[in-house]
Amino acid sequence: MDEALENSWKKNTKPFNGYTITSYEDFIETDLLKKVVSSIVDFLSNNNMLLKLYRNEDWHEHDGYINSSKETNEEELREFINSGLNKFFSEGDNYVRILFYNSNDDFIFRIYCNVDNTDESEFDITLSKEFAEELKDKLEKEFDLKLDLKISKEFFDEIYAG
Repeated sequence: MDEALENSWKKNTKPFNGYTITSYEDFIETDLLKKVVSSIVDFLSNNNMLLKLYRNEDWHEHDGYINSSKETNEEELREFINSGLNKFFSEGDNYVRILFYNSNDDFIFRIYCNVDNTDESEFDITLSKEFAEELKDKLEKEFDLKLDLKISKEFFDEIYAG
Protein backbone atom coordinates (compact mmCIF):
# COMPACT_ATOMS: atom_id res chain seq x y z
CA MET A 1 0.00 0.00 0.00
CA ASP A 2 0.95 3.58 -0.31
CA GLU A 3 0.48 6.16 2.44
CA ALA A 4 -2.89 7.42 1.14
CA LEU A 5 -4.36 3.90 0.99
CA GLU A 6 -3.02 3.08 4.44
CA ASN A 7 -4.66 6.22 5.85
CA SER A 8 -7.98 5.30 4.16
CA TRP A 9 -7.75 1.79 5.63
CA LYS A 10 -7.04 3.03 9.16
CA LYS A 11 -9.87 5.62 8.95
CA ASN A 12 -12.29 3.13 7.33
CA THR A 13 -12.99 5.44 4.39
CA LYS A 14 -13.59 4.63 0.73
CA PRO A 15 -12.89 2.01 -0.53
CA PHE A 16 -12.25 0.27 2.81
CA ASN A 17 -15.80 1.01 3.92
CA GLY A 18 -17.04 -1.41 1.24
CA TYR A 19 -16.84 -5.15 0.74
CA THR A 20 -14.02 -7.43 -0.38
CA ILE A 21 -14.44 -10.43 -2.64
CA THR A 22 -11.71 -12.92 -1.88
CA SER A 23 -10.53 -16.29 -3.14
CA TYR A 24 -8.41 -16.88 -0.02
CA GLU A 25 -10.23 -19.99 1.18
CA ASP A 26 -9.21 -21.83 -1.99
CA PHE A 27 -6.13 -21.18 -4.08
CA ILE A 28 -6.69 -20.73 -7.80
CA GLU A 29 -4.47 -22.23 -10.47
CA THR A 30 -2.57 -19.43 -12.21
CA ASP A 31 -4.07 -20.23 -15.64
CA LEU A 32 -7.58 -19.86 -14.21
CA LEU A 33 -6.56 -16.75 -12.28
CA LYS A 34 -5.58 -15.08 -15.56
CA LYS A 35 -9.12 -15.63 -16.90
CA VAL A 36 -10.74 -14.46 -13.67
CA VAL A 37 -8.56 -11.33 -13.54
CA SER A 38 -9.42 -10.55 -17.16
CA SER A 39 -13.13 -10.86 -16.36
CA ILE A 40 -12.71 -8.52 -13.38
CA VAL A 41 -10.92 -5.95 -15.54
CA ASP A 42 -13.76 -6.15 -18.08
CA PHE A 43 -16.26 -5.57 -15.26
CA LEU A 44 -14.33 -2.55 -14.00
CA SER A 45 -14.03 -1.16 -17.52
CA ASN A 46 -17.75 -1.66 -18.24
CA ASN A 47 -18.50 0.32 -15.06
CA ASN A 48 -16.11 3.16 -15.98
CA MET A 49 -13.71 2.50 -13.11
CA LEU A 50 -10.46 2.21 -15.08
CA LEU A 51 -9.81 5.92 -15.37
CA LYS A 52 -6.62 7.29 -13.78
CA LEU A 53 -5.18 4.04 -12.41
CA TYR A 54 -2.34 3.36 -10.01
CA ARG A 55 -0.22 0.28 -9.40
CA ASN A 56 1.55 -0.70 -6.21
CA GLU A 57 3.55 -3.60 -4.83
CA ASP A 58 1.45 -4.24 -1.75
CA TRP A 59 3.34 -5.51 1.30
CA HIS A 60 0.30 -5.29 3.63
CA GLU A 61 0.37 -9.05 4.36
CA HIS A 62 4.13 -9.48 4.17
CA ASP A 63 5.44 -6.91 6.66
CA GLY A 64 3.26 -3.83 6.19
CA TYR A 65 5.91 -1.88 4.29
CA ILE A 66 4.54 1.36 2.79
CA ASN A 67 5.80 2.42 -0.63
CA SER A 68 4.82 4.69 -3.50
CA SER A 69 2.30 3.87 -6.21
CA LYS A 70 2.94 4.48 -9.88
CA GLU A 71 0.42 5.80 -12.36
CA THR A 72 -0.70 3.26 -14.95
CA ASN A 73 -3.59 2.80 -17.36
CA GLU A 74 -6.04 0.20 -18.65
CA GLU A 75 -3.77 -0.79 -21.53
CA GLU A 76 -0.86 -1.53 -19.18
CA LEU A 77 -3.19 -3.44 -16.85
CA ARG A 78 -4.32 -5.66 -19.74
CA GLU A 79 -0.70 -6.14 -20.86
CA PHE A 80 0.13 -7.21 -17.30
CA ILE A 81 -2.59 -9.88 -17.47
CA ASN A 82 -1.81 -11.09 -20.98
CA SER A 83 1.95 -11.38 -20.46
CA GLY A 84 1.67 -14.02 -17.77
CA LEU A 85 0.93 -12.95 -14.23
CA ASN A 86 3.54 -14.97 -12.36
CA LYS A 87 6.54 -13.27 -14.00
CA PHE A 88 5.82 -10.16 -11.92
CA PHE A 89 6.29 -11.92 -8.59
CA SER A 90 9.59 -12.75 -6.89
CA GLU A 91 10.72 -15.77 -4.93
CA GLY A 92 10.85 -15.09 -1.21
CA ASP A 93 8.36 -12.23 -1.36
CA ASN A 94 5.50 -14.29 -0.01
CA TYR A 95 2.24 -12.42 0.27
CA VAL A 96 3.48 -9.40 -1.68
CA ARG A 97 0.66 -8.58 -4.05
CA ILE A 98 0.30 -6.42 -7.12
CA LEU A 99 -2.36 -3.85 -6.30
CA PHE A 100 -4.37 -1.63 -8.65
CA TYR A 101 -6.73 1.18 -7.69
CA ASN A 102 -8.18 4.30 -9.26
CA SER A 103 -8.03 7.94 -8.26
CA ASN A 104 -11.69 7.88 -7.12
CA ASP A 105 -10.98 5.01 -4.71
CA ASP A 106 -13.78 3.00 -6.35
CA PHE A 107 -11.85 -0.24 -5.91
CA ILE A 108 -8.67 -1.96 -4.78
CA PHE A 109 -7.74 -5.00 -6.84
CA ARG A 110 -4.92 -7.21 -5.53
CA ILE A 111 -3.34 -10.23 -7.23
CA TYR A 112 -0.90 -12.79 -5.87
CA CYS A 113 0.91 -15.61 -7.67
CA ASN A 114 3.22 -17.96 -5.81
CA VAL A 115 6.15 -18.38 -8.20
CA ASP A 116 7.14 -21.61 -6.48
CA ASN A 117 3.72 -23.23 -6.93
CA THR A 118 1.46 -22.21 -9.82
CA ASP A 119 -1.52 -23.77 -8.03
CA GLU A 120 -1.28 -21.15 -5.28
CA SER A 121 -2.66 -17.95 -6.71
CA GLU A 122 -5.19 -15.62 -5.12
CA PHE A 123 -6.99 -12.38 -5.68
CA ASP A 124 -9.17 -9.98 -3.79
CA ILE A 125 -11.09 -6.95 -4.91
CA THR A 126 -12.66 -4.28 -2.74
CA LEU A 127 -15.68 -2.37 -4.00
CA SER A 128 -18.93 -0.80 -2.84
CA LYS A 129 -21.45 -3.36 -1.56
CA GLU A 130 -23.58 -3.12 -4.72
CA PHE A 131 -20.70 -3.71 -7.13
CA ALA A 132 -19.10 -6.38 -4.91
CA GLU A 133 -22.29 -8.45 -4.78
CA GLU A 134 -22.80 -8.13 -8.54
CA LEU A 135 -19.21 -9.09 -9.37
CA LYS A 136 -19.12 -11.99 -6.90
CA ASP A 137 -22.25 -13.51 -8.46
CA LYS A 138 -20.83 -13.03 -11.97
CA LEU A 139 -17.49 -14.68 -11.16
CA GLU A 140 -19.02 -17.61 -9.28
CA LYS A 141 -21.32 -18.38 -12.21
CA GLU A 142 -18.76 -17.76 -14.94
CA PHE A 143 -15.94 -19.79 -13.37
CA ASP A 144 -17.72 -22.12 -10.93
CA LEU A 145 -15.78 -20.62 -8.03
CA LYS A 146 -16.55 -20.40 -4.32
CA LEU A 147 -15.71 -16.85 -3.25
CA ASP A 148 -16.08 -15.04 0.06
CA LEU A 149 -17.55 -11.60 0.59
CA LYS A 150 -16.16 -9.81 3.64
CA ILE A 151 -16.45 -6.38 5.21
CA SER A 152 -13.35 -4.68 3.83
CA LYS A 153 -12.03 -2.96 6.94
CA GLU A 154 -12.27 -6.19 8.94
CA PHE A 155 -10.63 -8.18 6.13
CA PHE A 156 -7.65 -5.80 5.86
CA ASP A 157 -7.30 -5.63 9.64
CA GLU A 158 -7.19 -9.44 9.84
CA ILE A 159 -4.53 -9.91 7.15
CA TYR A 160 -2.22 -7.07 8.23
CA ALA A 161 1.33 -8.25 9.01
CA GLY A 162 2.94 -4.95 10.02
